[in-house]
Amino acid sequence: MSNVPAVMKADREGAAGVRTTDIAPSGLYPVPAFATDSLVQLYTVPVIYKVPCTRYNVSRSFYVRSIPGLTWDIPSVLTLTDSLVNVRDVLLQGDYSLTANYGTFSRVIPMVMNFDHTNGVDNLYDSDNELQIMPGQIVVPAGQYAVFNLAGQTIATGRTAHPTAIQLPAGIYLIRYGRHAKKVLVP
Repeated sequence: MSNVPAVMKADREGAAGVRTTDIAPSGLYPVPAFATDSLVQLYTVPVIYKVPCTRYNVSRSFYVRSIPGLTWDIPSVLTLTDSLVNVRDVLLQGDYSLTANYGTFSRVIPMVMNFDHTNGVDNLYDSDNELQIMPGQIVVPAGQYAVFNLAGQTIATGRTAHPTAIQLPAGIYLIRYGRHAKKVLVP
């Protein structure tokens, strides 16, 4: 925290001023004075990265703000579901940008993608191995599968006719599918 005092002027009782150093870690941004409502919406649009990610090193899925009237243009290598942005390719690398649109204004948000999620005991991209690991999910190939946590508890089981995504919180899991069994880390 900075020792420079914030300039405070309460426009209502009990309100207090804040410093930029206080709001920056929260994902909020200073708004230009006398900005129109549309500009305020764009400049207070946080892209929320999961720790330890920053916009200069995005290695996990992340969230974007979702409000009525706000739209996002995202590269085709990403997916946007509700407010969750995820990658289509777990080996995504390079410079990309998102564009937030609100009213007649837009804001480009650049970022550097650094996904390299071939996690687990075995290489998950062997040609005979169709199990895919992505941030927050696994994709099991067609057939019977079972997912267990390290305590041995069954998390999910089933049989599928086509590759199926299973949403999982970050952690280590044992996955049994077909005649294969893998220990994997879901980022």
